[in-house]
Amino acid sequence: MDALDAAFEPGSETNPFQSDFHQYRNHLMYRLFTDTSIRRSELRYIRVEDINHATRRVGIRVSKTIARTLPLSEQTAYDFHQFVMKHWSNIPVRGRKHGYLFTTKTGDHLSLEAINLVFRELRRKSCLPASIAPHSMRRTWNDRFSRAIDALPPEERMTPEKEKQIRNRLNGWSKKSSMEERYARRHIREKADKIAEDLANSLRDKK
Repeated sequence: MDALDAAFEPGSETNPFQSDFHQYRNHLMYRLFTDTSIRRSELRYIRVEDINHATRRVGIRVSKTIARTLPLSEQTAYDFHQFVMKHWSNIPVRGRKHGYLFTTKTGDHLSLEAINLVFRELRRKSCLPASIAPHSMRRTWNDRFSRAIDALPPEERMTPEKEKQIRNRLNGWSKKSSMEERYARRHIREKADKIAEDLANSLRDKK
């Protein structure tokens, strides 16, 4: 993630994209992927009006599951404002009448394949692993969510059922969805490995 942060940062030496428009557009896409559990198909249909800079919220109107509103970091809200004011607003009026936030430099609505291409080019030019893709950002977000829950003090911990409800809402899954179990599985495996490692080390120390 540190390498990705650097590669997507506008002006970075490791940023493989040439123009300011593409650097700032791709950086905003990346920020939305890391801040939220958004799907690439949902990100593609975000309109400029769907992001509220003041309240730091993004509305997901078009979803294959459930529409929802998600919080953004202060930095991402600022990055959105900067991109719209400095780059998106310079697209010819006819090219941005549709209102979509993520477009080509001439205003054509960005395709799913074009979003994939951004990550593919980043992997190729920055020598990053093939596992880095739009959907892997969704898994990473869920890992971070699990760690944030684990880090809560005991008095603030929620019940497993409440955690499932919150995860389902943020991911756009139905209340009855079992997807939560699939996305939490890797975090559970990591926790199990860490506990086993600590146990092995403690036994070795005693010897």
